[in-house]
Amino acid sequence: MSRIIHEITRAGWGAMGMLLLLFCAQLALSLPAQAQATANNCSTYQLPASLNLISHINSNSQNGEVINGSRQFATLVVNCSAKFDDGGDGNVCNGTTGWAFISDEGAVYDTAIPYTYRFPGFPPGIGYQALDQHGNPIPIVQSSHDRHDTGVRIRQGYQEIPLAFQLVKLDDSIPSESDFQFRFKVVCNGNEYANRDVNHSRIYVNAHVTSVAQTCRLENPDIQITLPTISSSQLGSAGDTGGGTHFAMKLDCMKNVTAKVFFSDVNYLPNGGSILMPSISTTAGGVAVQMRHAGEPVMLVPGGAATSSGTFIDVKTTDSSEHISVPLEAEYIQSGSTVTAGLVEAQAMVTISYE
Repeated sequence: MSRIIHEITRAGWGAMGMLLLLFCAQLALSLPAQAQATANNCSTYQLPASLNLISHINSNSQNGEVINGSRQFATLVVNCSAKFDDGGDGNVCNGTTGWAFISDEGAVYDTAIPYTYRFPGFPPGIGYQALDQHGNPIPIVQSSHDRHDTGVRIRQGYQEIPLAFQLVKLDDSIPSESDFQFRFKVVCNGNEYANRDVNHSRIYVNAHVTSVAQTCRLENPDIQITLPTISSSQLGSAGDTGGGTHFAMKLDCMKNVTAKVFFSDVNYLPNGGSILMPSISTTAGGVAVQMRHAGEPVMLVPGGAATSSGTFIDVKTTDSSEHISVPLEAEYIQSGSTVTAGLVEAQAMVTISYE
């Protein structure tokens, strides 16, 4: 996942950006319901969502390891009206402290790996973890055993809910290839759906797991990017760009690897353009961020699905392991008719898909 933060000052544009690149295979989440919420005073354009996770298990991986590429992280932005607490007593979330991922498939099952769980339809040897905003596994609420409590309290206005999951290897019984799905709904249980009703508040996670002998790993999953200060006169109309800053994504690949690298928009998964959707923290207007590779805008891949259209960067090694550097560039792009000063934040997710 990449996160790019920019600050625009009155005199010009001074920006500081962070790009977090997480090695992600394609996973899919789903969110049907268990306990029913009762009100419809919250909304988000990000749900319902179908996430596709293509992940690869290295043949020499250890039990308890996160499966390569199986982590997906996004920020779910929800806006609630003043009526979110219809009773007015503040007791709006039954069984949790706030927003929760509630199973749509009944109770989940514990495994021998801490905070790692399974659904009945999972293939052998694979479990999942739900993650908080710091990347730490969220345990199941034991009183219900069907939900993960994110700890984000519901409130009036905009709020950010971490939407993050990863797969974990339990043992060596994993098949050579498998496809499966698990589903959740995002609910402040007993009071509010994240998006009006159960049908609009679901997350569908579709997972494809393949055992491979040769893989790549990111050497620099967290990249700090500082964009230069530029004069606002450099941007005059929609589509103008400026402040281009070069950086590199570095991969450590084993021998005989053939793969493709591509990017998706964390804040708007269906995005198939080149301009990243600003996050809730953005206060600037009319300006956004895009990336370039080989001088051309990086076209985002909707939903992180390798079968979609977009920019795919080839990665290949021969009969020896290799350190590969993928050159990239981040830049400002005017996205509106006028520009106002403030903060711009965007996030992108990188996926490595093997052939």
